Amino acid sequence: MTTPIEPETQPQPQPQPQSAAPVDRTQLPPFNIMALIAFIGAFIIPVVGIVCGHITLAEYRKGLPERGREYALAGTILGYIFTAAWLVLAVVWIVFAFTHFGHSSVIRPGGGTGQFPGFGGGDGGNRFRIPTPGATPYGN
Repeated sequence: MTTPIEPETQPQPQPQPQSAAPVDRTQLPPFNIMALIAFIGAFIIPVVGIVCGHITLAEYRKGLPERGREYALAGTILGYIFTAAWLVLAVVWIVFAFTHFGHSSVIRPGGGTGQFPGFGGGDGGNRFRIPTPGATPYGN
């Protein structure tokens, strides 16, 4: 006996998952520009992020129907972080300046700073004289 040849079975197409209904952009509330200024301003001038962020967050507490609260909050937080970083950097710079250039850079009554021997302070100028031929570097 012969076996009947079965027709090739075509794979049935799978139903595609339906995406959500398209969003109508005209129905979304507008974006708050002050929130965006707070976010961008925090990177450029941190105080702008702090001030604009607080103003915008106060408007949202009163029931502002616009989008962008997250940007206002992020701008406020980043503004505080960057302001603190600038303050720490300024303190480190001032401490560095006073510890490395502090009292020795003040002009003294003797005529020099005392920082560079041979220019009005230190060993009286012996260090930078041109040595005479045959002399040792230490004047012996």
